[in-house]
Parts: sequence; C-alpha cells; structure tokens
Amino acid sequence: HAETNKKFFYLKSKPEVHVVYRGIPLLLDQSVPPKRDPFTIITASALTEDKNVIGVIDSFARAHNVEPRLRLVVCGSGPDEPRLRAYVSSIGLEESICFTGYIPREILFSTMQASRAFLFLSFKKSERLPNVVKEAMLAGCFVISSRTEGIEELLYSEDVGRIVNYQDADGIHSAISFAIAESEEAAKRRREEARNYIIEKFSTAGTMASYVSTWRRALAKRGNPHAN
Repeated sequence: HAETNKKFFYLKSKPEVHVVYRGIPLLLDQSVPPKRDPFTIITASALTEDKNVIGVIDSFARAHNVEPRLRLVVCGSGPDEPRLRAYVSSIGLEESICFTGYIPREILFSTMQASRAFLFLSFKKSERLPNVVKEAMLAGCFVISSRTEGIEELLYSEDVGRIVNYQDADGIHSAISFAIAESEEAAKRRREEARNYIIEKFSTAGTMASYVSTWRRALAKRGNPHAN
C-alpha cells in the first residue's frame, strides 16, 4: 500500500513486490460545492490518544490567539473524546471548537470542502498514507500533516501541502499561518494540482484495476489458464 513498506519484504528474502495504493471514492459529483470558510480548520480521525487531537487543539489555540475568527471542527469519535472536550472547556474555547462526533464520509467530505485547512498531527506508529489526508487533498483543503511513515508519497511537495513534526509547535504554527494567508490564486493552483494527483494515483477504481492487473501478471508467470 506504500513504497515505504517495501523495506519490510527484504529482511529475509527478495521477492517481487508491487505497490498498489489504497484508493478512496472520488466524491466530486456535487454540482455546487459548499462555500469555503477562510477561517475554518478541520481535523478528522478516531479520537484516540495516538491520533494526537489534543496536539491539534493546542496548535489551533495558538493560532486563535493571533486570529480570533478561526474555528476548529473536530470530526470523529472515540475514547479520548471526554478528555478532549474537558480540555477545550478548560482553555475557554468551547465557542470556537466544534465536535461533530462520527459523520458519514459524504458529510465529512462536504465539511472539508467548506474548510480552509486540514490539520492532522497523528503519531500513530502504523500510520501509512492516511485516507483522510487523501480526502482532504481531494476536497481542496490546505493540508498540514505530521511526518508519518511514507507521507511524502502523498504530500510530495509544498505545492500540495505541508509536512510537520507533530512536536514542532513553531513549525505547525508557521504552516497554519501560511495556510490562512494563502491567496485565492495560489489556493486555486494548489487545489487543482492536489486534486489531479489524488484522481490519478488514489481513486478506488484505479487502485482496484491495479490489483487485478497485478494478480493477472502473477498468475500468468505461473502458467495459470485463468490469468486473462
């Protein structure tokens, strides 16, 4: 599912390895996308400690001190939710941070389309090219993601998003500030490049076709009559 995973297959042998990315549905059939709010930041994940939503909240709080019109939408549910809600209350940001709980993929995508930036600061060790990052790129958000394994295969340049160290508060703040100050002309170029990249590399239809062709090639090498 990622180029970075190849290294795990070369520990004891050298098999033939094919990378087929996990695809996402291309939710682009809305005739009139929601109007994008220039002051809304969104995050989406399971609300567990290793997804580091509390880091997202802290980063947002710092940015909010500079630009009080900012608001954060936290999408998802999980065991960390009570702690996160209590923390938001303790820092006095209940009016600026909204918890949606679990929402269907289509509603999440629409919410992303209506948001300026997507902030994802997970430190989960098994994180690999998160689908939610792909969805945010497709939706046109300015994506800021922690440096998880293989993330450069998604955010391949600063033209499509920013990669940060989840512990680098200054770096995260700088990325958020850049996202908020991005001109509409620059945003339009970024959205188009990111969207085209996701469509080309990470659509469900495309990745399933890759699975089929890869298996057919493997069967053909074994002389299997069902290869075609």
